[in-house]
Amino acid sequence: MFSFFIKKSEVVVDCFTHHQAAFEYTPIDYGSNFFPDWWKDTKPSFQPNTGQTISTIKQCIGLIDYYKNNLIIPSWFEMELNVYEEGNEQTWTYQSSNTYVDTEASHSREAFKGFALENGNNIKFTSPWLLRTKEEVRWVWSQPTWNLREHLSTFTVLPAVVNFKYQHGTNVNLFVLNETNFKNTIIKPNTPLVSLHPISDKNFIIKTHLISYEDFSQKNHGAASMFLLRNFKETSKLYARKKELVNNKEKKSTCPFHKK
Repeated sequence: MFSFFIKKSEVVVDCFTHHQAAFEYTPIDYGSNFFPDWWKDTKPSFQPNTGQTISTIKQCIGLIDYYKNNLIIPSWFEMELNVYEEGNEQTWTYQSSNTYVDTEASHSREAFKGFALENGNNIKFTSPWLLRTKEEVRWVWSQPTWNLREHLSTFTVLPAVVNFKYQHGTNVNLFVLNETNFKNTIIKPNTPLVSLHPISDKNFIIKTHLISYEDFSQKNHGAASMFLLRNFKETSKLYARKKELVNNKEKKSTCPFHKK
């Protein structure tokens, strides 16, 4: 009797960076390499005064599967982040260990006032990583909360759903609140900042690449560089136009009359 096993198809996630230290010391990696130390040190069970054996979070399938089915973007820096008390002239400041931390693209409160209200702020880190897939797979972008216990009172990583076939940036959006007290935290190198779970049953393979800044810039702009953006209306349609351009290219490449 023969048994046949059908291997799951795979999605290759190409991760490009121009930042040599990030490539060497803090690369994008599988979530299974980022199980929190406190979880590793937790015993699988305990016995309260009743003498009954009770399981701990060490055996939580939900947590285990969370880290077995995702990829992690860790911090490529060390940072001291200050969030000031409400009413202070300053809202937030930071000091970072390298020049590859850029927050110029942070959004003002007016851009998302219904959520930010009077004391919420966006801090947007321009990431030195680009991700690309040939397949159209959506990814759930979330905060790896189990790794960030000491930072939870200072910042939140804002969630999203992304697609790396049509756009490749991995900029990280934090949300911080100006409240009664001043808040301060240190984000150490290789701290998990972003968790990405594919909305797919396909296995994914991570491949990291170190490229020049010029190549990085060209890949970053990609299809967007094909369009003239003269006003808000054209900018708001950019993603749809990029998607159409990429899909049309694929259709031509599969047509026998366009093959070389």
